[in-house]
Formats: sequence, structure tokens, C-alpha cells
Amino acid sequence: MTLILRNAHLLSGDANPDRAADVDIGIRDSRIEIICAAGSTSIAADREADLNGLLVLPGGIDPHVHVRDLGQAYKEDWSTAGAAALRGGFTTIFDMPNTIPPTENQVALEQKREAVRAAHGNVDARFWLGATDHTLIDLEAMLQRRPADVVGIKLFLAGTSSNEVVHDPETVRAVMRCAARHGLAVAVHEELQACLDAAETTGLPDHASAHGQHRPRECTVEGTRLMCRLAAETGCTLYLVHVSTEEEVAIIREAKAHARIVAEVTPHHLFLDEEILHRIGNVGKVNPPLREPRDVRALQQAVRDGVIDTVGSDHAPHTLDEKARPYHAAPSGFPGLETTFGLLLNAVNRGVLPLHLLPRLTSTRAADVFGLVDRGRIAEGARADLVVLDPAHKWTVDPVLFRTKARYSPFAGMQLTGAVVATLTAGVFVDYR
Repeated sequence: MTLILRNAHLLSGDANPDRAADVDIGIRDSRIEIICAAGSTSIAADREADLNGLLVLPGGIDPHVHVRDLGQAYKEDWSTAGAAALRGGFTTIFDMPNTIPPTENQVALEQKREAVRAAHGNVDARFWLGATDHTLIDLEAMLQRRPADVVGIKLFLAGTSSNEVVHDPETVRAVMRCAARHGLAVAVHEELQACLDAAETTGLPDHASAHGQHRPRECTVEGTRLMCRLAAETGCTLYLVHVSTEEEVAIIREAKAHARIVAEVTPHHLFLDEEILHRIGNVGKVNPPLREPRDVRALQQAVRDGVIDTVGSDHAPHTLDEKARPYHAAPSGFPGLETTFGLLLNAVNRGVLPLHLLPRLTSTRAADVFGLVDRGRIAEGARADLVVLDPAHKWTVDPVLFRTKARYSPFAGMQLTGAVVATLTAGVFVDYR
């Protein structure tokens, strides 16, 4: 099967961030065969698509997705998550391990692989393995097989959603050393459970608007400080998920000089603050909580400065009935796969972020960190994973139209400029126009 994308405005995310050109892209089967000046290709094609100057980036890589499935398939499964990912511009997603059963041993990993196969989708699936106080032997056994679809090990330092907490600092060190031996990253949910347990919450409102007081910022800040120190000590690559505070940015900025630190931000921490919780309640309940306006400003500056490396959606679907429970009983998290690219493009249009950072934030840096050598860049011979964007398209976030099962969003009703209009994953072209 041969496909030609004509008149694509290429933004490749390579070493020259301002390089953009109008090109034709020839794809044979799952690979990019040729990139040439627009109108100059003469190869025969089974299909052609004229993009009329629309922007083309490497297909998105989302390192932070909770697909659910298996024991939580009523919240999301690989079919709906894969459709949501592709509609949102992501061609590769990394599934977190706090599923039912958790991805902590070979049997559970095989169950998850089988669920992916059964979905018959086109999104490329990768997996985080879960670490607990008693699974190090299982992790070693799995990693000795050198599984190509495993990207690293995830540690939860606090409870958030159906996960087991790692309490013992020696276990944390052992997991990080294990990952370093196998050349993998350790992802960490930075909030410290002991700090959360010690927080004074008496008298606080039982409402999501007080979520940041129920889970104080210092618990995240201290966890980030601890993990950066241990990364320098153990030599592992540390992937800090959902960085949310101004203080963390300062810690990471300094720690990067002494350790291999990769920092992720979510769209909700990057563009929302806690004031919205007075209006949307549990729909915006998430861990770590939405923060103050000063934190939003600090995160946006950290993205511009390169302190923040990647954007992860932290797509975390639950049912509307679950989110409608009283505050303490409602789970944290919400869907994010279908809004991430639109929010980033909207920020570009508002002058908050420069356009040339988008490939790095959404694919290139993740490909480098996690060793995905055949994607994250647009080049001849690379896997044909692309996202087509219309930077001028105006739309309103309407969760009713989502592909995910979780049809709600803290961004519902927001008017955005910039949208995903097509994806190409391993040569399979889906046009949403």
C-alpha cells in the first residue's frame, strides 16, 4: 500500500526548530519512503491526500495514560482508548500499571497484551510495570526478558487510584537501581503518603474546591526533592509525572545538572488553576490537585525554558456516576487524550507557547528518553506515524463527541483554536475532516 500526502507543511522537531517546509510525503506500507518538495514526487500511489498546507508533526507519544480495561473495562478499554488517542493525535501511548490486575508480574503483563490484541486497534501500545514493596523479584524476572513493549517502572509514593503505595525508601532505591541496570526509566507519582497522612484537614470543606488543602502542595514538593536526590544517587533516569508546583520547577531546574531528570506536565496543570473547582467540582478532582495561578505561570515558563520536557495527558477515565459521588468518595482523574493537542495549539495561538516546541513536547523528547528510535521525527525510513493539524480551526470542547467512554472534561465548553484533523499510524491514514 502506497500513500502520498501532498502539500504538507512540515514541522519536524529536529535540531533546527524554525525549519518548516511544504512537502510531499510518500509512505509505503508502514514507513516513510520519501520526503520531497511539494509537487515534485512522481511515485505511483494507491491513495493520495491533499493537505493544502496543513501542519504535519510526528505522531504524538503520550507517556501517561490509564487505559483501564480488564477489571475496569466499564471505565475504558483498549478499543475506546485507542480510538480516543488517535482522534487526539496520539499514535503511541504508554499504559500505567495501576489496573486490575496491576501490571506487576508476567501473567498480568500477558493479560494486558492480550487485551491490546483483542481490541484490533492501530494505536501502538507500550507498558509501565508497577513496583511495590514486594515485587522486585518479579520485576527483575520480567526485565531479564528485555521486553520491547515495556518502557519503565512506575512508583506511587502515595495512594491515588487503585494503586499500591511504596513506603520503604530502600525499596525505592532498589527499584531505581534495577531500572538503571536495564536501561529503563522510573516514573514516579511524587506525593508522599506520610505527608498526606499528617496533613491537618479538620474543618476543611468536603468539596473538590478544597482538594489542594486536603492534599497539600508540600507533599508533592518533598517527594520531588527526595526522588531527584535518589536519581543522582542511583544513576537511573527519573521521569517525574504531572509536575504541578512552582517549587518543583525550581528543584528540577537545579537537579538536572546532577542527574538524569525528565519532567512531564499535564495540560490541566498547565492551563487550569484551582479556582475552576468552585464551578466544576469533582469533574476537576485530580491528583496532584490543580494549583494556584502562580503555579500555572511557573509551569508555562518552565515549558518555554526547556525545564519541562514532555506533555502527558494523564488520561484517567472514570464513570460519571463515580465522579458524582460525594467529594471524598469520588475518584480522581478525568479523560485527556482528545483535548491535549487542541489545548497546546490554542496556547500557541494565544502566544503562550512557541510553535516550534510542539514536536518536542508531544513526541520527540519522549522518543529519545524511551528509546523509540523509529518515531518522534519525520524522516525517510521512519515509522509512518504522523498527526495533521489545522492551527486555525475553531472548535468547542464537547465531551459528548469524545471517543473515550468518559464523556466529561474540566475543559468542557472551552473554545479552542487549533485542532487535530487526521492521523497516520504505521501507514494507516484516518482523516477526520
